[in-house]
Amino acid sequence: MGKGLNNGPLNFVPGNCAKRLIQYHQLHLSANASIASQRELVSDFFAPSAKRRWCFSQCKNHPKQAAPFAQRAWQCQVCKHKPGCGYEVTAETLPALSKIGFETGILKEFFSFDMPSEHQTLSGEIVVHSYNAPVEAVYQNLRVVHDGQLCVVFTPDLKISSWDFCIRNIEQFISGNTLLPQVDKLRFLSCEYKHAAENDSSYLQSSTLKRYSDALAEEAYKFESALNLPQVTDVGFTRRYVRYMEMSEVVNLRWDLIDHNRAAGINSRTSPAILGSSSSEDGEA
Repeated sequence: MGKGLNNGPLNFVPGNCAKRLIQYHQLHLSANASIASQRELVSDFFAPSAKRRWCFSQCKNHPKQAAPFAQRAWQCQVCKHKPGCGYEVTAETLPALSKIGFETGILKEFFSFDMPSEHQTLSGEIVVHSYNAPVEAVYQNLRVVHDGQLCVVFTPDLKISSWDFCIRNIEQFISGNTLLPQVDKLRFLSCEYKHAAENDSSYLQSSTLKRYSDALAEEAYKFESALNLPQVTDVGFTRRYVRYMEMSEVVNLRWDLIDHNRAAGINSRTSPAILGSSSSEDGEA
């Protein structure tokens, strides 16, 4: 299949775009938190107008009311839900988003997909789809796995024009090495507390029980702290990461309004007023 398709590559080879996705993730990790490296990477792999979306419309274990989703009325290319319940960012914001991910504790990120299918459309675009495409983010003492379907559309020159990850499940795994020391200490203190309550004299019992009670409270606090680190939201991302995606959607919505006003012949002087009022609201938040 090749030259007969409008604007298509001379030789469409199934598997090339899947290899591009794997290559992007490998380079994405090696670029780490360097904003210059991430910008170069996005420029090499994404079209200037590309969009990347995380959709939670089909997610089984996510409370839909927990976050202000979908500032803009976009549609997930996997489940076709509109408006999408999730986040959409542009290629321009991806470098900063990647940088924030590393700065907020992501040590490694594993990406895989099972038996991806590829086909070329009449316009020459290449669509890569995988029913099972888990992404695992590794933090210190915590792993977060997003499992779902992936649909990535490439331009004829093999640049990503849209990236839809329709998430159906989110799981968080806490390292046993973080919790076991606290569990062992709590078990030991509980046994000592019980022994003191049953065998010590009344005078010694009071001071001993007080000492063990304080120690138990301290270890319980440490145990609770171990369960809460790092601070990952119910969507499986840190609060700063989610906040940046929300702000990105708000900015894109404003530009949509400006473009709409220009196309409709509305006085462009009204646009800065919209931006100004919204900016003050963001500052107060």
